[in-house]
Amino acid sequence: MAPRILPAVGLFFLSPVCAEYLIGYDNSTGDAVELLGGLIIFGPLYGAVALIIREVAVGLGLGWGGIAGLAAAAGLVQAGMIDQSLFNLSYRDISYWDAMVQPTFIPLLGTSAYMIITFVGGHLIWSFCMPILVVQQLSGPLGSRAWLGRVGLVVVSALYLAAAALVYLDQARTEQFLASGPQLVGTAIISTLVVVVSVRFGRRRSAVRRLRVPPPWLVGLGAAVAGSALRLTPTGWVGVALGVLVLAGSVVALVRVSRSTAWTDAHVLALGIGVLASSALFGFLVEPIGDVPAVDKFGHNATMVLLVGVLAAWGVLALRRQGRSVVTRE
Repeated sequence: MAPRILPAVGLFFLSPVCAEYLIGYDNSTGDAVELLGGLIIFGPLYGAVALIIREVAVGLGLGWGGIAGLAAAAGLVQAGMIDQSLFNLSYRDISYWDAMVQPTFIPLLGTSAYMIITFVGGHLIWSFCMPILVVQQLSGPLGSRAWLGRVGLVVVSALYLAAAALVYLDQARTEQFLASGPQLVGTAIISTLVVVVSVRFGRRRSAVRRLRVPPPWLVGLGAAVAGSALRLTPTGWVGVALGVLVLAGSVVALVRVSRSTAWTDAHVLALGIGVLASSALFGFLVEPIGDVPAVDKFGHNATMVLLVGVLAAWGVLALRRQGRSVVTRE
């Protein structure tokens, strides 16, 4: 049991770091004490969910299509029902909130197309899928096995529910905002449907053909470019269209190459590191909420880039030590 706990703990803490700290957008940016303290809530809020998604996927034999679907549903619940930022038109009095919401606002939904892509897509990619992918690649033979037993699942589920309740109550108190009944019901229905579809059609598939794939370094570079493109899309309808094109194009390309017998663990690791690097590097362009000194901001950004670099080096050394060139298929 003990060896399996280590990757579980790693994912429990890497997921919230990728979700909340990698870019450095909040007023806690650069404050090590506050960032570490924040993991008390963010660990259960994100890390517990990432663990649940992964354990369900392993137990049901789901591939990355199923994992992505579960992650999308979790992201929708987080943004639509827990902190409700998806529907809040003045969240935390952030100065640029209107610029994100209004250009693509859809009155019938009470939110904007840009916010849907930003929150659901962001949680899917950075909060859940990429941390799961990277930790699995760093875990060697344990990467394909379950990490938690029934007791472990009950514990992380309880931690998540407690953290979600605290965040919900806090946002209701501080924001003086609650999503409408139809918004909450609609979010719950859509999330449930996504879960059902993910479980029904997201089974793991084996590689079926020989197909040339790019070298791992080029996969990593492409992933970094795609991740950066998503971060840099403008907030209007053109940006929404570009975001959809980048996401769709990336999915099509990944489905194609990952079905090849030449797709290896090194490619998978490069993909995850590239996506995380895009977010860490983008952080240098982000102006944090509140009055964060420049030295704290850039120190934070540099630390996040260093973290991604450490994960990359760790992954490369692990692959070389274990001689893992076998195909890692969906």
